[in-house]
Amino acid sequence: MKYKVHIYAVIRLPLEVEAESQEEAINKTDEFDLHHMIDNERFEYAEDIDCFLVDEVGAADYTNSQWFDKHGIRY
Repeated sequence: MKYKVHIYAVIRLPLEVEAESQEEAINKTDEFDLHHMIDNERFEYAEDIDCFLVDEVGAADYTNSQWFDKHGIRY
């Protein structure tokens, strides 16, 4: 059986934001095009994995897909 494993890895993407408070700074990050920034490798791997999604290759309905935490324990 072949499986496709999706690794949900944590990245660190430092962004400089001008704001009146830390909460406002967080809200202003919505203005950044993260897809473009990540595609251009402006990030750093944070050496942490959040979780895994495992699909069976060729399965059309994903009924056997499973989520696992970063320790390999199924949800």
